[in-house]
Amino acid sequence: MKKLLTPVLALTLTLTAFSQDKLEMLQKNTWPVNSINLRDTSDADLQRLADAIGDNRIVMLGGMETTDGETIRAKARIVRFLHQRLGFSVLAFPSDFYGTNMLWDTKRHGDSTMMAVPESITATVEFSTLKQYISEHSRGGNQIEITGYDIESTYKPGQIQFVNKVKTLFKDLGYNTKDTSYTHYISTLMRANDPAEIQMMDDTTMSYLRYFTKIINDDIKKKPAADRFGFWGQSLRNYVGNAYMNWQKRADNGKPNTTIRDRQMAANLLWIADQKYASRKIIVWSDNQRISRNNETIEILVNKASRKPQPVNMASELSKIFGSDIYTIGFASQEGKVVDKENPGQRFEISETGRNDWFTNTLNGAGFTYSFSDFRTIGAYENMDAFFTMRAWNYEQEMKGDWFRVFDGMIYLKTNKPATQTSGSGSGYTYKANERITSAPSTGTLANNK
Repeated sequence: MKKLLTPVLALTLTLTAFSQDKLEMLQKNTWPVNSINLRDTSDADLQRLADAIGDNRIVMLGGMETTDGETIRAKARIVRFLHQRLGFSVLAFPSDFYGTNMLWDTKRHGDSTMMAVPESITATVEFSTLKQYISEHSRGGNQIEITGYDIESTYKPGQIQFVNKVKTLFKDLGYNTKDTSYTHYISTLMRANDPAEIQMMDDTTMSYLRYFTKIINDDIKKKPAADRFGFWGQSLRNYVGNAYMNWQKRADNGKPNTTIRDRQMAANLLWIADQKYASRKIIVWSDNQRISRNNETIEILVNKASRKPQPVNMASELSKIFGSDIYTIGFASQEGKVVDKENPGQRFEISETGRNDWFTNTLNGAGFTYSFSDFRTIGAYENMDAFFTMRAWNYEQEMKGDWFRVFDGMIYLKTNKPATQTSGSGSGYTYKANERITSAPSTGTLANNK
């Protein structure tokens, strides 16, 4: 095993506030990773990762920024490894819940389903090898299936298909789909999923949508054959959840409510894991912030002051059901270039020179290029001082937290860089801002109108 700390570095860090046992435990539970190339199938360097995951059924892959190219490459190799070596056969993307699932269920092939996955992921050179791998393995015996769990309905053809196909559910429930009550409900629901449209809607919109969505789901319980797998009911709850998030943006002057989004994404993943793929092992493509747990231990340091982040997120909600059956893997980098969020066309350098990041500085000093650290094993020690500074959610914010208990594992990538966009559209569909799904709503009351 590669030694993590040089004698000089160990002595230096021992004289700091960081305890020696923390360094020793990190040393014993960190191993080099030789490659982040998907085509590298000599997987001996990932055996420690496999051992750490064990029998966990859900693996969540994070990342500091969705545009980090080296992180996409590393995640792609891990996806291939989990599929080929550990039997994971479902890959869940942060993409339109209804659109992605509808495309897979009707097309049953990765190329088609990718149309609903955000181009920030798919339309990159770094993702291309995984895209090809998914295409090659989305049919046949050793199949990998694609699903989506995001609350946001960004794939507009999916909404159009929903409006047309949901009539089957309503007919099976005994509704008169020509009644104005039906058209009013569907039209209002689709309009409310547009952040611009909801700005002009009546103040009673959300109470109306929630009331009649509850009626529909109660009717589904009475006639479960109308929605055998629960997809229609979950899709309605997801659309109402997105409408509520848009409503809160309106009420909060455009500020997104991340709690609403994370809770609904967790609910969507619960349906995926508990209903659609009840016996399958699932990989969740996400980011560090959404897969972290025990967030109440974290403090965001701002000019030496601190504030607590929102403790509720996707992983913390999902863990209420699946507990330790989830293994979360964060990704952290020590240097490189990243996209400037304020000016997306610009790049800025990241460097740990003068920055307070114990984890990446330690691994950089040890000479790692890529590595895997098993945080769960370290965090299991009750008396372990697991608090240290780390830039874990993004490159800008210094944070202090109980990181060995926030993530289960951590992939270290010494140098990162923005993903390279491919020419043309990666999804095959470009959303037009003024695109409408339905006509203006009529009036009426949804009920069992036969």
